[in-house]
Amino acid sequence: MGNSPEDAQDVTQSFFAYLLEKGLIGRAQPEAGRFRSFLLGSLKNFMANDFRRQHAQKRGGAVIVISFDAQSAEQRYLLEPVELNNPQTLFQQTWAVEVLDQAFLGLESEYQGGGKSEIFQALHRFLQGDRGAQTYAQIGASLGLSEGAVKVAVHRMRQRYRELLRAAVANTVSDPIEVDDELRNLMEALSGR
Repeated sequence: MGNSPEDAQDVTQSFFAYLLEKGLIGRAQPEAGRFRSFLLGSLKNFMANDFRRQHAQKRGGAVIVISFDAQSAEQRYLLEPVELNNPQTLFQQTWAVEVLDQAFLGLESEYQGGGKSEIFQALHRFLQGDRGAQTYAQIGASLGLSEGAVKVAVHRMRQRYRELLRAAVANTVSDPIEVDDELRNLMEALSGR
């Protein structure tokens, strides 16, 4: 949000200390909305209040600053690509990717648990429409399956992935009615809107 790395670290540290000190996380009510929206709103309010506090007291005043490994963090973030999106959009996109990963890992675990790791490794790229250089017939030959069996396996994998994704999203809402809306939010976040 336009802060220097040092100031961003100070704000982040202060925000988490404030959340813990005031017990705000315990006050979050699922029926009032999404938890990530609660966190974003809390952060915005905190930053507005922090701006007023900064003008009343110099940085570090009567507060003991706990230093995280700032050097390694800064080096890590210097290697990351620069994002031109605002922090709220980045937060939503990170959430969406985490939910997708959770569903993907659940699917992979199911295939491994069922002794179908080889099938998963051969077909998981089709979840996102990546056909690659191999045809269904070629993949089938390497797995000892017919082309039709590979098509059915891809269809079933996609269907199960959608089910796991829906379940992962359902874990983030308090009311099942909100799942479809949350799935739309997930797709919007991934599309960068």
